[in-house]
Amino acid sequence: MKKYLHTYITLSLFLSFSSFAQFDGIPTGSGYYINKLIPSPSGGDLSAEYIEIRGTANEIIPSDLYLIVIEGDGESGSLGKVTEAISLGDGTRSFGSNGVFAIVSNYQELGTSTTFTNGYAALIDQAATVLVIELSGTDSDGDRNDSGDVSTKTPDIGYDGNLSDGTATYMLVSSTSNPKNVRIDGATTAEADGIIDNTGDHTSWTLYDSYSFLDDDGNEYAYGQIIFVEDSAILGTINTTTSATVVNFDIISEPTMVLRQGTNTGYTIASDWVAACKGSGGGPQWQFSGTGGNVQPDAFVGWDDLYLYYGKVNPTALTLSVSDFSSNGILAYPNPTEGMVHISGKESVDAIRVFNISGQLIKEVTNTNALDLTSQRSGLYMIEIEDKGKTSVSKLIKR
Repeated sequence: MKKYLHTYITLSLFLSFSSFAQFDGIPTGSGYYINKLIPSPSGGDLSAEYIEIRGTANEIIPSDLYLIVIEGDGESGSLGKVTEAISLGDGTRSFGSNGVFAIVSNYQELGTSTTFTNGYAALIDQAATVLVIELSGTDSDGDRNDSGDVSTKTPDIGYDGNLSDGTATYMLVSSTSNPKNVRIDGATTAEADGIIDNTGDHTSWTLYDSYSFLDDDGNEYAYGQIIFVEDSAILGTINTTTSATVVNFDIISEPTMVLRQGTNTGYTIASDWVAACKGSGGGPQWQFSGTGGNVQPDAFVGWDDLYLYYGKVNPTALTLSVSDFSSNGILAYPNPTEGMVHISGKESVDAIRVFNISGQLIKEVTNTNALDLTSQRSGLYMIEIEDKGKTSVSKLIKR
């Protein structure tokens, strides 16, 4: 069942991954990944942001594992410095039985007793582990968008409900001490050049995952392994290492959602990441923009089923690109479905098979024209219908 971490598991042993490989002087490892981040939702951020990390199923999250934010705005006095460090493990928290760990927050406005409850918790897959952060504050500007509005955080893991917007780098690292305020580029902002220094506290970290996104303010700095750029006009003023992959969006605002595709672990945009601007719809039922260029890769343009994937592995571009039934007069309906799926145009077909997004066969029935998916979790599936030697494949959404 879903684990809300207000109680504790007594296990304290954990494994730490390490590697001799490096990214710009920071040793790299494997096993932990940024699965989803929504750092810039519409309206007030407090209670509307979303963090999701992927690891090994049921593994205790290492106490030295942090999600950190490094400032990249050239106009900021904190350029090249870790401005936020979220402590993911405490020796008791664990990844869910599907390997997913999610963080959400609620916000109570002091003085008025108004509570803003996050909308994600009710949609998160029950196999995931969920940590709920209870925030409270004065909401001085009325939009729940400023971390200065937060006076208490329970538990206090370094997360105030307001991740950096605009130009920033997100890294998943292990560090023997809290990395907040560590500079990875220059001793001062004036000395920053966009290249991670080869000396300093950060050279003892292990880097598991990272990305940057840059707005169009001008002089921008990025330290991630992959970099999403808002506007090609600023490509000449990006300060970064040649080791990074730079992906240009040519859009009117920075990406507000970043997801990993499936169980991929690399850093090339086509096969590993999804970055998108919000389209229509409110949170948490965000709909990706329907305009090409505002979403990478194109297979996710206009995608409106994100809400089916909180607390689980994301779909891939390949999965979303599978065409609908195109021949033989066969139609699977309703789609989306609450459970029962019927095949029109046939009294029965030879076989109906259903696969999850990883390609695993989860159900097969023969000599029928109906399928019961009531017991399956919400999400995207592939349905294959075989009849008289012909096979048709289509996407199927289970709500």
